Amino acid sequence: MRVFCLTAGFVVLALLMASGCISSAVPAAKAPGVTMKDAGAAETLPEAVDYVPEEITVEEPVKEMAKELPEGALVSVTGIETDKDVYHSRELLSFNVTIDSSVALDDVTVRASGISGKMDIAEMASLAEGENVVEFEYTLPSCNRCSGISPGDHEVSVHLVYGDVIAEDSIAIEIQQ
Repeated sequence: MRVFCLTAGFVVLALLMASGCISSAVPAAKAPGVTMKDAGAAETLPEAVDYVPEEITVEEPVKEMAKELPEGALVSVTGIETDKDVYHSRELLSFNVTIDSSVALDDVTVRASGISGKMDIAEMASLAEGENVVEFEYTLPSCNRCSGISPGDHEVSVHLVYGDVIAEDSIAIEIQQ
């Protein structure tokens, strides 16, 4: 068994040398001043050079500034409306999220999730003072045992995130095969 492994190793080494991946002209790591004989010629290796790496600095990760609602600001999800009462496998679910805000806010994440963990989508929104509508579309998964959802009611949750979750609401939708 050892003979086979050694022979296979030499065959691989020979193939690598023949393809140019390895060169026999590359001297092995030796101590400074050691003489090697390659095809009858003497060669003296240069003195070893100490490698001193440059000083490496690791920067602190940039921490995102926490967003906070202005004092007295109120934001709420006032409605989630779908375009249909009953959906079927692989259909497009279209729904609007209505948000009421007492102040204008930029970079609010509106996240919709649910349907047995299959849906998790988000939109960035700039909210104006007053009523705002954010539109979503999502292609429903197949409604069978293989896809992990069964026919019936499924929850769709909406969370508004501005630093922390500042408002949330949910509805149930019916999915049939």
